[in-house]
Amino acid sequence: MSASTENQTLSPLLDTIDILNETNTTEKQVFVARTDGMLLSYSFLVLAALLCVYFGSFRSIIHKDKQKKSGEKPDVLTAKDGNEI
Repeated sequence: MSASTENQTLSPLLDTIDILNETNTTEKQVFVARTDGMLLSYSFLVLAALLCVYFGSFRSIIHKDKQKKSGEKPDVLTAKDGNEI
């Protein structure tokens, strides 16, 4: 099916959806982000990042304590590990 035939077939369906949603695709309206939506999204991003850092650090401390209790040598990063690329 060619692109022009596909557009002609979908055009009445898309027009019906626009009528139901009370939107018109010929009139371009500029989307303006509201402050409350931005506050919600950015606060979620900060909270998610902080929770990941907190729980990751917590798991690292628990793992290191288990290594010490079992007598296993704890994993330590050295300057040699940092120079290997």
